[in-house]
Amino acid sequence: MRVLLFFLGVMPLLRAEEPPFVKVELVTLALYQPLQKYSVQHGEARSLLDAGVTGIGQSIAYEGPARLSLFAPTPEAWIPGSAPLPPVAQVDLPPNASWVLLICIKRKDQPLRLMACDVSGEQVHAGDYVFFHFAKSEVAVKLGEETFSLKPGEIRVVDRKEWRNQSADLLIRLVTKVGNKNRLVFSSVWGHHSGHRNYVFLFNGEHASMPVVMRKIQEVGPTLTEKESGH
Repeated sequence: MRVLLFFLGVMPLLRAEEPPFVKVELVTLALYQPLQKYSVQHGEARSLLDAGVTGIGQSIAYEGPARLSLFAPTPEAWIPGSAPLPPVAQVDLPPNASWVLLICIKRKDQPLRLMACDVSGEQVHAGDYVFFHFAKSEVAVKLGEETFSLKPGEIRVVDRKEWRNQSADLLIRLVTKVGNKNRLVFSSVWGHHSGHRNYVFLFNGEHASMPVVMRKIQEVGPTLTEKESGH
């Protein structure tokens, strides 16, 4: 198990100095509300960026400043030739990353926030699990033969050599403290596939009977395989 390198979003501000230039593949995921027809800046050009809540988005070949700027859809009232609209969110991309998971966090009327995680092939392998703990209480986790605890705000990669080579059924259990007692809040068996990279998100539940809720997203596809194999 190891900690994953990630960067949280920064306030959209213009910087006087020239930011570093990077070349990276971006994949997107929205945690609460999907994003449609947003865009990222590439020098003078922009690329459309969508983020869904049910799965990893198609990769985007990004070449531009290490501080990524995300722009909202252009409003119909905007007049061409007028001052350009500022970005709605920015985030510094992890240095030396080749594959970055861009997590878009948008809740109702709250400002959009970005999180950029280095999920390059040498950081997260097929068969690995990445846990993102956004809940407010500490959670004890049992995943197959691995047992560990997650503190609020922690991001952790959980891996075993055999998970990368073979499929299996893995027992998954989550336990958290409710009042003065430990409570089992989730128990199931996951079908594990060695060709998948797995992202597991823990959130606060909306009811006292379910203090922690979980969402599991898998990443799979020929583009990922080519990147990890070096082809």
